[in-house]
Amino acid sequence: MSQVNVPTVEITPPRALEPLNLAELWQARGMLFFLAMRDVKVRYRQTILGVLWAVLQPLVTMLIMTIVFSKIAQIKTGNTPYPLFAFTALLPWQLFASCLTRISQSVVTDQSLVTKVYFPRLILPLAAVVAGTLDFCFGFLVLVGLMAWYHYMPTPTILLLPVLMLLAMLSAFAVGTWIAALNTRFRDFGLLVPLIIQVWLFLTPIAYPLSMVRASAPHWLFFVYNVNPVALIVEFSRWIVLGLAPPILAPSLVSVVAVIVLLITSTYFYKKQADTFADFV
Repeated sequence: MSQVNVPTVEITPPRALEPLNLAELWQARGMLFFLAMRDVKVRYRQTILGVLWAVLQPLVTMLIMTIVFSKIAQIKTGNTPYPLFAFTALLPWQLFASCLTRISQSVVTDQSLVTKVYFPRLILPLAAVVAGTLDFCFGFLVLVGLMAWYHYMPTPTILLLPVLMLLAMLSAFAVGTWIAALNTRFRDFGLLVPLIIQVWLFLTPIAYPLSMVRASAPHWLFFVYNVNPVALIVEFSRWIVLGLAPPILAPSLVSVVAVIVLLITSTYFYKKQADTFADFV
């Protein structure tokens, strides 16, 4: 009998720094779109106001900030009306906070899929990011209305709006994937997210201008403050929408480096922990 050569397949565990399989992610793009649309439908299903909830939250927050920080605390914003000053910052903040919340809960929420079906686990946080962009789009329509009310003409820099969205989504993805991976084992991290977002809101120059921090804080503290990537996003938003001063180069580089480091480490940590998700969720 002639000998038949049977191919040998060796299955080995993935290496810690194994490159991401982008081709596999691309093949699963249909699932990504399906999960993102499902999240949007579930969020607004059986609600009276529907997608209006996407603009109600930043509007109410803007009104509260206007009363507390503008009328009571008398924070000055130059020639820019305070409601417009605050809402321009709240819009990308809402995108960041919404994506961060959804990403951090993405694995636990879809535990039935994780335990029964194989698919690239990075699809879950990516779908959460895509779903969060819808709220931003509706909120931007409100911002356009505010600009018309206060007779503000958009500057050519508003064409950089997709860059602003990308910065906010990458920042949320960088932080959220860390929390999502840890939340599968320790549910405390999921419960901690609302507190993190609340504290983060006041550590970001949304209700007050960044110039106040620069004028009152020591140089080392101002440097640490700018590690916060959302500070850059907020200043970038006010520059491209309202035509205010652009972000300072050095602090901006600090924020960008922080996002890149978080993005790389969180992605590989999430990927390394993905094989154990089904054991803990």
